[in-house]
Amino acid sequence: MALEALDAQIGELLAGAERCLSDKQTLAALVLIYASIDIMGSLERAEGEGTRKSFIRWADAYLLPRDSLPCTSLELYAARCGVLHTLTADADLTREGKARRILYSWGTAQADELREVSRRLKKDVVSIHIGDLRQAVVDGVAAYRRDLEHDSARRAAVERQVAQWFTFLPVEVARAFLERTGGKPAA
Repeated sequence: MALEALDAQIGELLAGAERCLSDKQTLAALVLIYASIDIMGSLERAEGEGTRKSFIRWADAYLLPRDSLPCTSLELYAARCGVLHTLTADADLTREGKARRILYSWGTAQADELREVSRRLKKDVVSIHIGDLRQAVVDGVAAYRRDLEHDSARRAAVERQVAQWFTFLPVEVARAFLERTGGKPAA
């Protein structure tokens, strides 16, 4: 049951990112994409481990084996920090020179066009198409799910985590419960 919740909840976030991209809401799409990676990394976070380590571990295992992302997991983490905290490409890691900034193309624009603009301006940045990033996460989630199917200990740990996620109680269920247990709530 918990893995179905994982599929539904992460699927909803990534579908929302796709709708945002279709509606040209690129920042909202990036927020949903990076939040999805954060959440996936958190599923097997070790006791006392921070977000950075779990994000990087998940990205290394499930995002970067694909050729569509020409960056490191640390650069993705820095980009995540910039987007989620300040809606910019800047993060402490980029300011300290530990990670290159990630710039994004979207729609019909090509990442290689942005890469060439950056090269001509002599800027050391990474260029990624947002659609490629989203697809890498979709593919990474699918690969992760396949791994869980073959490892019962990992699957059980993930199911315990997912069981803590927000769930939705249909209003009809709540009303039926109230009717069976004494009627409407007191005003």
